[in-house]
Amino acid sequence: MVFPDSVALVLDQLSVQLEGVLGRAVPTGNRVPSPRPDEFVRVRRQGGARKTYVSEEALLEIEAWGLDVAAAEDIAQATRAVLFGMKGETFNGIPVYEVNDAGGPAEVADPLSDQPRHTFSIAIHVRGQAT
Repeated sequence: MVFPDSVALVLDQLSVQLEGVLGRAVPTGNRVPSPRPDEFVRVRRQGGARKTYVSEEALLEIEAWGLDVAAAEDIAQATRAVLFGMKGETFNGIPVYEVNDAGGPAEVADPLSDQPRHTFSIAIHVRGQAT
């Protein structure tokens, strides 16, 4: 079995849905953009485990930066809503079986910039493809 890139899957859906939920466009990616925008979302894989012969659960870290604490929290909550909305859906042929909290949103200022940031972790359970 070959499992999908869960980060790419999530980033794809954020690029499609986040503006509709949040009410404004926010850059998304798996790295801190350069130049650094005032608001953005970063998604990184922290690990995960194979759940069944045909599926795995990827553990993802989500970070949402904003100009102030309230904006960072709003972005994090909107991002979280998009991700939980993926449960039970299929995207580009990839079924998403479950989306679960692995660590709820928390205020954690960026240690390098001191910019307000909210982080959370999710576990996304997806199906692989036979080789």
